[in-house]
Order: sequence, then C-alpha cells, then structure tokens
Amino acid sequence: IVSVDGTAVESLTSTDAHVGSVVGFKVTAKTNNWSGKEEAATIRESWSMEDTPTNMTIDLSTVVVKFNGNELTLTDDYTDTVDPDTGKLTIIVPMVDDDGNSIYPATTGNSGLIPIEITYSATLDATAADNAAKNSIGDVTVELDTYAFKVNKTDGTNPLPGAEFELWYNGAALTFIDNGDGSYTYCAEANKPEGTTLTTTLSMLTNTTITVKGLEKDWDYVLKEITVPQGYNQAADIDVDGDNLTPVNAAIATLNLFEETVVNNQGAELPS
Repeated sequence: IVSVDGTAVESLTSTDAHVGSVVGFKVTAKTNNWSGKEEAATIRESWSMEDTPTNMTIDLSTVVVKFNGNELTLTDDYTDTVDPDTGKLTIIVPMVDDDGNSIYPATTGNSGLIPIEITYSATLDATAADNAAKNSIGDVTVELDTYAFKVNKTDGTNPLPGAEFELWYNGAALTFIDNGDGSYTYCAEANKPEGTTLTTTLSMLTNTTITVKGLEKDWDYVLKEITVPQGYNQAADIDVDGDNLTPVNAAIATLNLFEETVVNNQGAELPS
C-alpha cells in the first residue's frame, strides 16, 4: 500500500481506511528470460500476474506496468483485464518478439534479472464495512480495515426507542446506506452502489440499538439527536473519538464493538 485517499504512505502491508477510500498499490517483482534450468531451459515467452481483491474494486484505468524501469504501452506491450465476476486483475506481458527473441535485456547490474514494477489503485466497496478489505497475489496479502461502533438509547435505566440521529464529521452530516437491519454503512454520494438511496438519518424509531460502520479511524465525529422520544428531553451532542472505534478486521458479527450510550431524561429543564 503506497497511498490512501491521495496521501502517500510508507509501503504498508496493512492500514486503516473507510468505505469509498481510494488506495494506491505497488507490486515489485523480478523475472528472467529463461524457464527451467541448464540444458532444459527454454526462452520465457511471457510473464503474468493475478491479483485478487476482496471487498474492493480495482480501477483498470490506473494500471501502470514497468519492465527495467521503462513504462510499457497497453495493448502493444501487455494486456490487463478485470474479471467482472471475481474482480481479479490479470496482467500478461509477452517477453519474446515475432521471431522468438527475448524483448527485455537482463543486465549484470540486476544480477541477470529483469525488475518489474506495477502500480494501480482500488476503491473500498460498501462490503468493506462488514469485513477487512484485502488484496492478494499468491500467498502475499495486504489488508485495510474500516471502523464501526454501536449506539444504544436509554432513559438512564431501560432501553428507549423513538429517537433519530445524524453523525457529523467536518461540519456536515455524513450519508449512509440503510441496510434495513438496524445497521448503517457510511457511503459518500460518489461511491454509492447503483440504485442505492443514501440517508443522513440513523433511525431508532422502532428499536434501541444501531450499528454504524464503514468509518475512518482518523476522523472525529459528532453524534446529534434530531428526533427525540416523545415525553423526553433532547440529548446533548456527543463527541465520538475515531480512535475509540472498533477495527473491522474480521466478520463484524464476531466483533465486540465499541458502544456509545445516549440517555434521554424526562422532566422540565431549567432555563439556560
């Protein structure tokens, strides 16, 4: 991982992000012009790579391939495809010309090997709110974790339905996918799945607990009550420190999420 949302990072194998984050990846490898050993060796005809993402979508238009430090030209020098069903990225680089001769020189400076560098970016899907986003090439995997927490509503003693909230960051209410099961997945307008309607309202009208997920650890949030249970006083805004949230590094159903309890009280309030 070499960047997250346009900010460069130091070649990480794991880091934090949120649903909709754009993450930059760099793959380095080496190859040579021969397959097999000694008398059985034959000229290597091509080099290939398969990259399998989980809970993220690779942007094919961002792929850059370099052999020996030189950028290759798509179609002329290599092909790349993304499987529409699995999201797997496949890159194939032919290494011989029409006459069967090797295209890329292996220099003594590289110990007879050909250095390869591939860069591209991917966007974290809404499903990254339910489990870690991962990127795998062979047995090498990098991971990105989103964050989540629960909101509980009580009257100080008992669970209390009938409230609605907004979660604010940087002076504005965030938008969410309402999953219909008491959970809400953070999603910006630019990243919403096709046909999805986003909402800023986190509803507890018929229940007393909600889960808010797909969030970023480095953000500081404000939880605002916008609809108050009938007969109760409005709760004060609550600051939610992103550092307290739970990393979704496994199936979210198996995690013990950080909880924020909001209390509504009854009775008259004194003038402020």
